[in-house]
Amino acid sequence: MRIQYAISLWNFRHYARVGSLEQELDQIRTLGYGVELWGKWRNIEDLYGESQRARLKAALGDMPLSLHTGFAYSFSEYKAQVDAAHDLGAHIVVAHSDEFYTDDSGALDVGLCRDVVAYAAERGVCIALENGQLPFLERAIAAVEGLRICLDVGHVYLTDVPMGDFLAALKSHLVHLHLQDVLPPVEADLPHAGADHYILGTGGIPGEDWELLTATLQEMDFEGTVVFEIQPRNPYQTAHLGRRFFDSLLP
Repeated sequence: MRIQYAISLWNFRHYARVGSLEQELDQIRTLGYGVELWGKWRNIEDLYGESQRARLKAALGDMPLSLHTGFAYSFSEYKAQVDAAHDLGAHIVVAHSDEFYTDDSGALDVGLCRDVVAYAAERGVCIALENGQLPFLERAIAAVEGLRICLDVGHVYLTDVPMGDFLAALKSHLVHLHLQDVLPPVEADLPHAGADHYILGTGGIPGEDWELLTATLQEMDFEGTVVFEIQPRNPYQTAHLGRRFFDSLLP
């Protein structure tokens, strides 16, 4: 098994004190991580646009790299982002499941998905579908040859399906991971609480599920990138964590 750890640029949108794109990419590289690009960066609305590519290439160098779609819903939008991935040297593009819905019912647009996956393959790029509902993912990988899966660990707990079922159904197509934790119930009721994207081990994902995930990765001899997609807790959540810790020290 060989894992490349990476940091998503999505993380930085949650902080006020952030350096320039070049400064943050240099820090990520210095710390030994790869990077997953996100479609927006501070005042840049389209980081994947052709006008940004020379700057990105210079800043990225030979960093391990993946790309997350900036919400593409048509073949032309996907083509532009696959072309960006190819030009920048990213071999995996992570796509949101709902980008391949035909309508609000959540039906799979098989034609669009096949066309995007085929075009990406021509450009040396793999499309990794990020998990939403498991039945949708199962239909997609059955219908579209060459489609692969990005398992976002936290997204599993936004469904009613256990982690074991996701792993059993998807592991033969799994090429990429997003790592995060979800809020335990006591924190979910606090003001302004988001459900997911928190520091691993500080949330509500059971320890046995983390153990099942790592055992599965070892069993399949996983070789790929795992990306940290993490946002900070708000002041109420932070105070709750600090209080819980300090209370545990008091008699």
